[in-house]
Amino acid sequence: MKKRSAIILFTGLLVFGGSVIVWIVAHRNAQREWPWKQLMNAVTLGAALSTHQRNHGSYPARLEDLVAGGTLNPQTFERLQFRAGPRADPEHWLYRIPDQLSDIAIVSPTAIFPWDGASGDTVTARADGSGELIPHAKSKQIPAWATK
Repeated sequence: MKKRSAIILFTGLLVFGGSVIVWIVAHRNAQREWPWKQLMNAVTLGAALSTHQRNHGSYPARLEDLVAGGTLNPQTFERLQFRAGPRADPEHWLYRIPDQLSDIAIVSPTAIFPWDGASGDTVTARADGSGELIPHAKSKQIPAWATK
């Protein structure tokens, strides 16, 4: 009877331990991919800026005006909001009307910190639909208007 109880306990511990490991790996992978998901959101907003400019002759005064102008529907706009992590609340992107297509127009309000504790990346996008993740070591590339 004791041997059977020990086997059941050992099996339960193995299943529990395996579940914890699977959860950690999945969470780590989601966290590792998160900056790239946010970059894609910013790039999509940058492309929407370009579309809005072509359709209306000017860039919107606020990113929310992409919805009012009919460039994005409300659900898509909400989905594209910045989130610092997979379970984080949405935040508004920092935005400045660009003078040129190549100007950085969209910046994440905070850096995204990876699982491994590195300094974090800031997400940026341009009105031409391009974008990049700027690591903390290159934070001087972030426009001054977004660092105030």
